[in-house]
Amino acid sequence: MAEIAAASSEQAQGISQVNTAVNEVNKVTQQNAASAEESASASEEMNAQAEQMKQFVAELVAMVGSSKNGNGARATKKKQGKRSRTLSITRCRT
Repeated sequence: MAEIAAASSEQAQGISQVNTAVNEVNKVTQQNAASAEESASASEEMNAQAEQMKQFVAELVAMVGSSKNGNGARATKKKQGKRSRTLSITRCRT
């Protein structure tokens, strides 16, 4: 009889350990799902910002390109010491 009681106790401990492990796996799975959702949201935001940046660059290229034709914008380089240079774009009215 004592052997049956000891086996039952060991089985109960094993079931408890399995239950704890399953709960931990479930917790990690939920954390991974939340991280994946956050990553997808950040990716969409970065995509939108990249598209906006592409539009800004296209407008800048158009402004600089039109300055070569003598209308629209004028680009000037300014020296600030030996190391740094900046490009200043000013829109011209015609």
